Amino acid sequence: MKLLKHTLIAAAALCAAQAHAYVATITAGPVSLEAGVTTETFQGAAVFARAGQWDIFNSSDAGVGLTGDGIYLASGISAQPQKGVVSPNDKWASVAGGNAATISFAAGTSYVGFLWGSVDTYNTVTFYNGASVIAAFTGGNGGLGANQVPTGDGNQAVAQYFNFFAPSITSAEFKSGSNAFEIDNVSAVPEPETWALMLGGLSAMGFVARRRKI
Repeated sequence: MKLLKHTLIAAAALCAAQAHAYVATITAGPVSLEAGVTTETFQGAAVFARAGQWDIFNSSDAGVGLTGDGIYLASGISAQPQKGVVSPNDKWASVAGGNAATISFAAGTSYVGFLWGSVDTYNTVTFYNGASVIAAFTGGNGGLGANQVPTGDGNQAVAQYFNFFAPSITSAEFKSGSNAFEIDNVSAVPEPETWALMLGGLSAMGFVARRRKI
């Protein structure tokens, strides 16, 4: 019984801490490793609501050429995020220098991930819960603890899959101070189910504990 009590206390503390915290990780990509996500590939109709200054490039467009790194470069401005293989007829999203663009999640989500291409020190992504900023990350050579994404030299041959977890994410804003912020394969959990499941589990454990007391 004491073990169950301590487990409940620890779980409740963890849940309370997570309600005001976030977790950010980097994986190799080019897609999310999370289960149950919906993904925006920019290939067809928009999956999530978009606003702001988006440029959608296609590797088959005029003015787009294949580089020696095996990726496509649009007019010397925007590079297709590296996917590990040559990807013709592929679209990606880009935010030009001085611009900002937003992707919104109508019901809120507990997870957002995206393929961040050729990470630059002038690229910043900011996550919101309504009008409140949850966290912001800038390309750089620091660690995630410093709110900097590892690598920031704009190497077009490198892309990283950025994963962000928080209780309620309603939008992600992408800003770039110069050309360009390139992204692809934006993924989100349709509903904040991770947190709901955790709270449900705690409620069930609490119910069991009460039953044993009776």
